Amino acid sequence: MSRTTLGITSALLVFGAIASGSVLAQQPAQPDAAAPAAAATSATHSDPIVQKRMEVRQANQKQRATNSQARAKMREQRRQASAERNQSVQESRQRATAAMSASTPQ
Repeated sequence: MSRTTLGITSALLVFGAIASGSVLAQQPAQPDAAAPAAAATSATHSDPIVQKRMEVRQANQKQRATNSQARAKMREQRRQASAERNQSVQESRQRATAAMSASTPQ
């Protein structure tokens, strides 16, 4: 009886080793399908810390570009408002000069 138990046990061990070896030799299908999609969207790095730094750097660059555009727009609006004020002041001075010259006796 111990011979059959030993034979069954060894048969199960051999079968388990063969099955696990073939399973370990196979490549998983899911990660291979996801890897090209991730690589196409952005650069990835195997080190998570480096990956996070790259993401933060990209986010900072995007934020700086947005801030730069907002500052340029504000400068243009300020420049336009100043030009309108200067034009208004110049017209007012011209009217005042014309009124003064018309009112002075000659």
